[in-house]
Order: sequence, then structure tokens, then C-alpha cells
Amino acid sequence: LLTTSSSISISSLLAGTVAPNPAVASSKARVKGYPGLEYLEPIYELSLSVAALQRGVADPSKWPQINKRLKDFLAGGIMSERNYYGAVGLQYTFNIEYDPGELKEFVRLDQIERKDTLENALLSIEDLQKAIAMNDERTAAQCAQAAASCLQQWLNFVPAEDLQAVEKLFKDTRVADKDQNGTWSDDELATLPEDEREIWKRRLRLFGSL
Repeated sequence: LLTTSSSISISSLLAGTVAPNPAVASSKARVKGYPGLEYLEPIYELSLSVAALQRGVADPSKWPQINKRLKDFLAGGIMSERNYYGAVGLQYTFNIEYDPGELKEFVRLDQIERKDTLENALLSIEDLQKAIAMNDERTAAQCAQAAASCLQQWLNFVPAEDLQAVEKLFKDTRVADKDQNGTWSDDELATLPEDEREIWKRRLRLFGSL
């Protein structure tokens, strides 16, 4: 939902975002190593957008703009933003390094839980768009809450230190984007700390600026 190329984004409709509270990873499978922040950052962005979206749904005067943005988010078939985030989530999951001694069934269940949790968030966004189109305030609020809750649950599987680091990365890259055009020149990238600069370059190579 939060795109740099869109003329109307949830973040532009509403002032400010609230980051999810960092939570200790609650995965049942034993994990040896988690993917780099370049795999996590797009889902973190989505969580911020949904948090802003949830606040916006409480104000029906914003519904026409929100409805348009949601329709754009869902449009495009296999190339939609909705499927983009689903694919990013899968990439994160498939790049988790599990303990070599972990049971394959536990690994499979862990992967399914992560996939289903994100998919439920995306399905709730679909249902939200339908509720707004029907002017159903109660259902819209429920769907927005469900999407936010599912994304928080997905983030709860991420180590707290990674959430703290990705929050800093998000803030620093927005400050570095001086002209706020959603792209980063070499001069803008140079203002980032070296570790964040290399992470952000990998993130852009992997997923673009969406």
C-alpha cells in the first residue's frame, strides 16, 4: 500500500505512522539464522501503511481516496501489489536458515504459519476494499483491524532486534531521500551509514522501490 510511485498512498492521506511494538520471535521451529533486513523491510513498510489505513477507515470522508488506493493495490492480476507483498513474504520465509537438527515437519509447519498469516492480512485488505465500496462501516473497521492484527502476528515471528533495526533503516532511508521522490541517488545513498547503505542497495536490487 505504501508505494513511492503511486500518486495517492495511504501514507500521504494520513499524517504519521506508528511502528509495531517489537516482539520476541515466537516461531515454534528452531531457527539458526534469519534473512537480512532487505527481505524484511517491504513487509515492515506494509505494516506501517496498514496501521495508517486502519486510522483512515475511521474517517469516512477519506473513503473515496482509500477506495481508489485499495483498488490500485489489488489491480494487475499476478503483477499486483497485493501479490508483490505475498511474494516478498515467501522470499523472507524461504531464506530462513533452520537448525540443521530441526524436524522437517516443524520446519514445514513454521513456513505454513508464516505464509498463512501474511495471506490472511492480504485477504483482509481485499475484504476491506469490498466493505468500503458497499459503505459498510462496521465491516470495514473489522477488516482493517484484522489486516493490522495479522501483520503484527507475522512480525511477532521476527526477532526484536531485527524489528528495531528495520525501523531505523526505514527512517534513515526516508531522511536520505531528500527530494522525496522514492528513488535514491548516489549522493543520497552516501548519507546513509555504510551498513544501511549496503542493505538498502540489496533491497532495491531485490524488490525495487515499490
